[in-house]
Amino acid sequence: MRNPVTALWNLGVSRNDFDKLLQGFQPAVMEDRWMCRADAPDARGDIVVHVHRSWTGDEQLRIKVTAPAPGGAASAHPNGRPATITDITWDKGNGSFLATEEEAKDLATAVCRGVLGCELR
Repeated sequence: MRNPVTALWNLGVSRNDFDKLLQGFQPAVMEDRWMCRADAPDARGDIVVHVHRSWTGDEQLRIKVTAPAPGGAASAHPNGRPATITDITWDKGNGSFLATEEEAKDLATAVCRGVLGCELR
């Protein structure tokens, strides 16, 4: 990313969606426009998901996700924390084309839903 910008995001993620984000997506055919990969979970189980354009390999988005507490539903675990997208980093661009925070979050949501099959509320 040439002009990265980061914004906070507090978006709950189901256990199923967390697993899909962790699994990622590797393009199989030329028509696949996106590639998604997650870094290995850190000591707490948190991940960073990288979203790239498949043809160029250019990273477009970086999404940080806290892991759900073990042993329960990710969105409502009574003794721990839910899985949550905590922030997003995107290439803001330059000159006359500047991508807004809203556009970055809309793109992230669309890619996660369309490519990974996430529900994201």
